[in-house]
Amino acid sequence: MLSNVFKEVNGDLEFSVYLTPGAKKEEITAIVDGIVKVSVHAKPTENQANIALVEFLSDVFEIAKSRVVIVKGHKSRNKLVRLRDYKYSNVAGRVDFTSLIARLIL
Repeated sequence: MLSNVFKEVNGDLEFSVYLTPGAKKEEITAIVDGIVKVSVHAKPTENQANIALVEFLSDVFEIAKSRVVIVKGHKSRNKLVRLRDYKYSNVAGRVDFTSLIARLIL
């Protein structure tokens, strides 16, 4: 189930994100066709939504912001995100996160 969302690449974890800026609540709203839908408060001006996405994902995955990298899609809602030195087993082993993901997969 999670393996079609998260892909290990050279010791890092990559996944696709569809970002909704200007939202009332910062959250993962759904996972559709292997894409993690995330909403953030920040507006998409002056890179603020990207910064908010990095901060949000660092909190969700409990890692430093410096380990969250937007690989593609800096000026798009569709992004490819990489978590440096993060393994698939870190995600699959977290019961709280796994149950959240299970509820969101559409």
